[in-house]
This record gives sequence, structure tokens and C-alpha cells, in this order.
Amino acid sequence: MKPYYSSANLRRIPELVSLSPQAAAAYQHFEQQVYQTADAIPQKTSRNCSRSQ
Repeated sequence: MKPYYSSANLRRIPELVSLSPQAAAAYQHFEQQVYQTADAIPQKTSRNCSRSQ
């Protein structure tokens, strides 16, 4: 199975963070907010989704 992220690109993250620490901090804050609220709304699944046909 092919990985979603290239390991070569992942190794560049520290360099990118050092080049733009303000943008990196904003992105990390955004990700934290997304993951903290990810369970606030239940995900739609085939088991809890009613279909009208």
C-alpha cells in the first residue's frame, strides 16, 4: 500500500516551520481546533443514516 504522505516531504516539515514559524503556529492551532471538535457532531455512517427510497 502506498503511503498517503511522502517521507521525503515529511522530513522537510522542520525546515518549513523554521522558515515560517507564525504560519506553522496558526496551522497547528487550526488542526488542534479541528481535532478537539471532531466528535462534536456525529459522523454520518450507513448504520445511523436513514434512507428514503
